[in-house]
Amino acid sequence: GARLMRAEYNLGHSRVVAPFNGWLLGRNVQVGQTIISTQQAQTLLVIAAENEYLARAEVPGKKLRDLKIGDQSRVKVDGKTFKGAIAVLGLEPIAGNYYEVAISFNSGGELLRAGQQAEVKF
Repeated sequence: GARLMRAEYNLGHSRVVAPFNGWLLGRNVQVGQTIISTQQAQTLLVIAAENEYLARAEVPGKKLRDLKIGDQSRVKVDGKTFKGAIAVLGLEPIAGNYYEVAISFNSGGELLRAGQQAEVKF
């Protein structure tokens, strides 16, 4: 009866499952560790979605005015070109009159690493 229902409920809430395939970048909790969720939440796991990347570029303010979120672009990494779209347009300058633009793209299964040099074309 009630005990079985409670045990099934607890079992169903005892696993952490990502809503997408990805890579585990960091784990801040150990198996069996008690997590108290009624107080300030802590980061338990850091994950990255498989094949989803952001290429970051610094763009002069004059060029930034011509760009919009969602604009199509291309990202070239390690000799391969991927289709992408602008996901972020910086509001504050990074250095001088240059602003950050981030392009979201899917690698189609190609494993890329953070920090790889990329060429962005708008």
